[in-house]
Amino acid sequence: MIEHISSNALIEPDENGNRMLTLVDHIDSLKRCSALQVNLLFPGHGNVIEQPGHLIEKDSTA
Repeated sequence: MIEHISSNALIEPDENGNRMLTLVDHIDSLKRCSALQVNLLFPGHGNVIEQPGHLIEKDSTA
């Protein structure tokens, strides 16, 4: 997650050319992150995000 950018699922076929359910996987991952109830999130880019629950919730229901 990056504080001011909405996250997106990567859409590409698997090694056999079949459509992967990347959006479903992405939302499931966000829900698992939400269940952790973390206070700080250290993204790969940008600033540390304090109390990221609202961002995780917003992206998992969009």
